[in-house]
Amino acid sequence: MREAPPPPALKDPQRTTMTPRKPFVFIRHGQTDWNLQRKAQGSTDIPLNATGRAQARAAVEILRPFALTRVVASPLGRARETAEILAEGLGIEAFALEPDLREAGFGVLEGTPWSDSFAAFYAGTLIPEGGEAFVDFRARALLGLGRALQGEGAPLIVAHGGVWKALRGALDIRPRGVAPNCVPLSVRPHGEGWLAEGDLEPENS
Repeated sequence: MREAPPPPALKDPQRTTMTPRKPFVFIRHGQTDWNLQRKAQGSTDIPLNATGRAQARAAVEILRPFALTRVVASPLGRARETAEILAEGLGIEAFALEPDLREAGFGVLEGTPWSDSFAAFYAGTLIPEGGEAFVDFRARALLGLGRALQGEGAPLIVAHGGVWKALRGALDIRPRGVAPNCVPLSVRPHGEGWLAEGDLEPENS
């Protein structure tokens, strides 16, 4: 692993030009066994467990009041299966996979318990061996969201906890907090930033 300089702060013009200011709903994939074991998954393709599939089915009714027009998901299996369950339950036919919404590549840290190394990754000061730099991850997550927001109506974005964290910081989404498994977060432009409504968990949970 090697140290990296802190990632540059995104300026307001970049936020507004890269990302259409349209509302969307974000949902993290359902639970996996590695979530239970508090292991970092990253690009490792860990499937949903039975609880994760049940969470996705339960989220259908929570999402039903939203006027969602399409589902855009990370191609990793845990997010894709969550998205498929949600799209079928909601009767949404428009479905797309967006590669840039996949989870961060943690390299040699994948499969290891959460540690201070991950805080250093998100601070942009550590690049895991075989992984990606946070600044690159953040940039592609923004591009993926930007493409997902093209078109009419509000999309349902099905992705990962790290993607939420990257977007939250880049777009100044408030309040701060961690995206739990399969809990819908309704996000809309608010002033110069964005506002999220939903059951976020505390950052240190």
